[in-house]
Amino acid sequence: METYLFKMILCSSIFIGFYYLILERQKAHRFKRFYLLSSILFSMLVPFVSITYGVVKDVSSQLVIAGGEGETLAPLVVKESLFSFENIIYGMYFLVTTILFVRFLISLNSLRQAVKTGQKIKRGKFTLVLQDEKATPHSFWNYIFVNRDDYEHGKIDEKIILHERTHLEQKHSFDVLLIEFLLTVFWFNPAFYFYKKAMLINHEFLADERVLKYDSNIKSYKQLLLTELISERILFTNQFNLSNTKKRIKMMTTTNTKKSKFYAWLALPLTVLMFFAFAEKVPATNQELKTKNKPADQHFTKEDIEKIKSDDPFAEYQEILNKYSDLLNEKKYDEFNRKISDEDKKRLNELNVLLTSEQRDQLPVFSLKGEYKSDESNLKKENYLIGVNKNLKTVNDTIKPKKDVAQTIKEGFPPPAPSEVTPAEHPAGLNSFRTLFADEFNTAKMDKLEGLVKSTLYFDVDDKGNVSNFRAEGENNDFNAEAIRALKQINGNTVWKPATKDGKPVAYTFKLPLTMHFEKNPMPANKK
Repeated sequence: METYLFKMILCSSIFIGFYYLILERQKAHRFKRFYLLSSILFSMLVPFVSITYGVVKDVSSQLVIAGGEGETLAPLVVKESLFSFENIIYGMYFLVTTILFVRFLISLNSLRQAVKTGQKIKRGKFTLVLQDEKATPHSFWNYIFVNRDDYEHGKIDEKIILHERTHLEQKHSFDVLLIEFLLTVFWFNPAFYFYKKAMLINHEFLADERVLKYDSNIKSYKQLLLTELISERILFTNQFNLSNTKKRIKMMTTTNTKKSKFYAWLALPLTVLMFFAFAEKVPATNQELKTKNKPADQHFTKEDIEKIKSDDPFAEYQEILNKYSDLLNEKKYDEFNRKISDEDKKRLNELNVLLTSEQRDQLPVFSLKGEYKSDESNLKKENYLIGVNKNLKTVNDTIKPKKDVAQTIKEGFPPPAPSEVTPAEHPAGLNSFRTLFADEFNTAKMDKLEGLVKSTLYFDVDDKGNVSNFRAEGENNDFNAEAIRALKQINGNTVWKPATKDGKPVAYTFKLPLTMHFEKNPMPANKK
């Protein structure tokens, strides 16, 4: 959130700065109105836009979440004070926002009451509202408010009515409502106050331009403005005021030049520059490599399930492995991946879902680079790309793997915390959390790394399920930084299920060991 606010404030400040330096003195009033409206919306939306950059590189690597599921530490019993700095800041924001919003509603209601109590005279598409209050003519939405006595004695020049009618016909009230609402929510953004000032004076320029097309006598119109001066008193209304009169009179004698059009065109490269400067930069990932040549998603039929089933899946699994025992025994995993047939590869994955955990423990465990993964629980075919996990050992493992057998990672939940403590849990489950992390982790950034790289991530889950305080301990800063970035990205605004102790939510620290093995210039696997 802090990053978004910073980008929004800086972007809007640059846009309004360009307006006051370059555009304000130009006579392209319609373009200036478009610029003000579009740039303020652009400033609020562009931080949400993501740009993918960089070249996807085929980096042979395997990300291993060591220990399988990550590890929870002892609960952090955190007693938060109601008067913490963060709570004070939030409290101040909501207090000021509430006051401004109430004022916003009161101003709208005062206009509604003025329309309700005043005498109304219909004049085409707009309505004159006669008021007893002594005030200069002003307008809002489809109403023009004038003093009853001045109107009945013919003291209101028709040019003033035309001026106010222009505000109505060009829907200037929409601009005013928009900026007033934004100032209610983003009152801390100084640029928006300059936007409001620029919008109001530009509305006057547009209305003056319309009047002078009706009557080109600039001198008489100037005199009319001087006789109607009054300080601005009614919120949301367009009216004559002293601070803007000098600019308005000067603008009447300004002429359009070729430079004016040139200055207007400068807004285009500025917008492009702001887009690339403030849009979210997302580096290209290896996801394309994972999904290359991916067939359309298909669902298993009942016949498919019957084909998968086996009278003795354990025996059939062993029989297939025996075909390649010479390679597996000598740990020639790359050659094994190249030589295993697609049919055997597919069948091993199909049989794997039928094995019990005890049967899997008796088998040599390896990972296949293949196209098929079946899961009888969801009955859906998926592509996946998993590197062989060679010479890796889980961080918390205390049992050495058998000779010639590569160690793997067990599926499941974190080891239980002491006694009555229930660990924090991702809303989609721990396995989904690991999958999200693996997909988000960008190995393209690690193309210069070789060998084994390890890191341990930590983050806190408070008693409300909010995730914060991401940190990493590892030997490579780039690896640590990317791991933290990936964690922050997949969590975002995600609320976890908090840990509990004695049935009550408590704060928790989550530990996630990571291991990645990088190979330089790997040979591509051959398909049969």
